[in-house]
Amino acid sequence: MTTAFKWALVASSIVALTACGSDQQHQSQAPQLVQTITLDTPQHLLERRFNGQVAVAELTRMAFRIEGKMVSLAVLPGQEVQQGQILARLDDTIQRQQLQDATAQQQLLQKQWERASKLLDKGLMAQSDFDEIDANLRLARVSLDSAKAQLSYTELRAPFNGIVDTLEQQAHETTAPGETVLTLYRRDRIDVEIQVPDTLLSHAVSIAPTMTYQPQVTLKGQTESIAMRYLEHSLRLDPQTGAYVAKLALDDPQWQMLPGEAAEVSIDLKAAGLPVTSGYRLPLTALQATDSANRFQIWRVRGEAAEPTTVEVAQMSQEGALVMGALSGGDRIITSGLAKLRPNKAVTVVNKD
Repeated sequence: MTTAFKWALVASSIVALTACGSDQQHQSQAPQLVQTITLDTPQHLLERRFNGQVAVAELTRMAFRIEGKMVSLAVLPGQEVQQGQILARLDDTIQRQQLQDATAQQQLLQKQWERASKLLDKGLMAQSDFDEIDANLRLARVSLDSAKAQLSYTELRAPFNGIVDTLEQQAHETTAPGETVLTLYRRDRIDVEIQVPDTLLSHAVSIAPTMTYQPQVTLKGQTESIAMRYLEHSLRLDPQTGAYVAKLALDDPQWQMLPGEAAEVSIDLKAAGLPVTSGYRLPLTALQATDSANRFQIWRVRGEAAEPTTVEVAQMSQEGALVMGALSGGDRIITSGLAKLRPNKAVTVVNKD
C-alpha cells in the first residue's frame, strides 16, 4: 500500500466521521414531537384531602437530674403507666445519709433557737447572739429542703398517664444528668400529622387552637371517619417537603390507632374559613414528580420551546389531577415524552386540540 493511498483512506475516514457527527448533532437539535392539552376553565374545589399518619402525643424523654447508678428500671416498652408512678430508681444511699444529717442538724438548731428565744424574752441574751442562732436555723432549713430534693431526684416518676415507648438504658448502668433513660407518650390522646402547603396555610387566618371546625380523619382500610380537633402547626417549612406540619388531636380515643398508621384528612374549606381552591384538571401523564411532597412539575409550550412549571396537586382521582400554580386558560400543557424534555428545548406539537 502506497503512502498516498494511506493518506487517502485517512481523509475519507475523517470526512465520514465528520458527516456522522453532523448528522447526530442535527438529530439532537431537532425539535421533540410532543402531545399537549389546552387549559380551559378552572375548576373549584370545596374540599381538600391530605395524606397523614398517626403520631404519638407529647413524646417525652425521661431523664434523671443527678448522676447515679440505676438500681431499678420497673417498666417495659409498651407498658401503660399512671401519673406519679415510679419508673426507675437510682442508688440513694448517699442522698438518704445527707437527709438524715440535715434533719438532725435542723432539729438541733430548732431546739437551740427555742431556748434562745426564751432567754431573749427575759433579757438574758443579746440580740446579736440570737440573730446568729436564727440565721443558722434558716440555713439548716435550706439544707434540709435541698437534701429532700436530692433524694426525690433519685426517683423517675411518670408526669402523666402514658405508655412507655422505648428504653434507652438498662438497670445497673450509671446515668448522667439529662441523659435519656426512656421515652413516654400520652395514652389519653392521639395525634395525626399532615403536610400542609404554604399556599393554603398563608390563607389560614381562622386556624387557631380555639377553632370549632373539626376536620374528618379516615384511617387506611376503614370507611368511617373521625372528627379531630386542630392542635397546632409548625412555624417553619420542612426543608425536605417544602410544607408545614399540622397536627390534629383526638382526646380519649375509643379507636385503636397505632403510631405510623396511614390516615387521610379531609378539610371542608368553607367550614374551616379557608378560601375555596381553584385549579386545572390535568391527566396524570402531564405530571412529573419532584423531591417535595404534593409538588409536581409540568411542562408547557412557550413559543416553540418547553418551559417547566412547579404546581401543587390539590386532588387526584381517576379523572386526573387538579393542580394549582402559575397557570392560566389557554396554556398548552405537554402530556408526552416528559423524561426527554429540558428547559427551552425546541418542541413540535403533533396534535391540535
